[in-house]
Amino acid sequence: KQHRDQSSTKTREAAAMQAVSQASSDKLSVIEEELRAAREETADVRAALDKAWASEKELKRSVHEIRAETEDLKAKVGVGASQVEENEEARRELANREALLQANQRQLQDTLT
Repeated sequence: KQHRDQSSTKTREAAAMQAVSQASSDKLSVIEEELRAAREETADVRAALDKAWASEKELKRSVHEIRAETEDLKAKVGVGASQVEENEEARRELANREALLQANQRQLQDTLT
């Protein structure tokens, strides 16, 4: 009877140890799955961040190109404006010369007649 009691106790202890072991194993599996999911999420976030950095770098490059183009266009507009001003001044001078020549021509015609 004592042998049966010891055997029964050992069987219960073994079953309890097996239950604890199974629970630990189950908990470890859950933790490993959570770790895998966290690593996957971290990798996704890192990939998105790398993509965002690359996009930002490209946008900065575009901004620099547009600024350079804007400065070039401003310079061209400045040159164009000064050329327009010079052309207008030359046109006024020509108009004045033409008026003077016409006046001189009239005087000469008046003198000849």
